[in-house]
Amino acid sequence: MAIVIKETDSKIVARKKNITLKDILVQNIRLVDIDGEDLTEQFKEAVPEGITSVTLKASFELSDED
Repeated sequence: MAIVIKETDSKIVARKKNITLKDILVQNIRLVDIDGEDLTEQFKEAVPEGITSVTLKASFELSDED
């Protein structure tokens, strides 16, 4: 598995940190929301047939003080 982490300096938009998770196996993934609800089956059902791995991306706005 490859993890890519990037930080972007402040421009017109807020400074951000991006995290990319590549080649995540759909069969082994587990997703749970903030309330503890397991979203794994919903996610797997939404993935097109024949797709065995996915790339997940997350972006976070950072304050300029960090």
